[in-house]
Amino acid sequence: MKSGPDLTVCFDTNVLIYAFTPGDPRHDMAASIVTQLSARGGPLPLQVLREFLAVAHRKRFLPLDAACEAVTTLDKRFEIRTAGVAEMASASRMASEHQLNFYDAMICIVARDAGAGVLLSEDMTDGAVLDGLHILNPFAGSNRKMLASLSLT
Repeated sequence: MKSGPDLTVCFDTNVLIYAFTPGDPRHDMAASIVTQLSARGGPLPLQVLREFLAVAHRKRFLPLDAACEAVTTLDKRFEIRTAGVAEMASASRMASEHQLNFYDAMICIVARDAGAGVLLSEDMTDGAVLDGLHILNPFAGSNRKMLASLSLT
């Protein structure tokens, strides 16, 4: 896998949730990732923001108005990427081929189509390559060297 600070990297919803959950042991790493990637101004699948708001509302880890404010800030710092019917069809195929949740596949398809080579996710299989998109668990100690090569430590 190509690496380096020029490689486009996206993150899954769990990274964003941990970035806004100070009591969680993954908070510092997640907050650092979100901060560093926002400085690059890269792509972010809209599905990540949708899931973030849904989880904030359902689990109440963050007041809904604060979650909405966070989404507004993220919208200014990232290139928010949406999906159409073609992406939904591709996500459906990916979900079936790789035994993924459809919404995870949607995030993968949108990230890949935005030019991402890496998707940071704790929920998907670490090390998997899904239609050219590499899945990397940023919280696994074994991935620290790879995160450093992506300038994310």
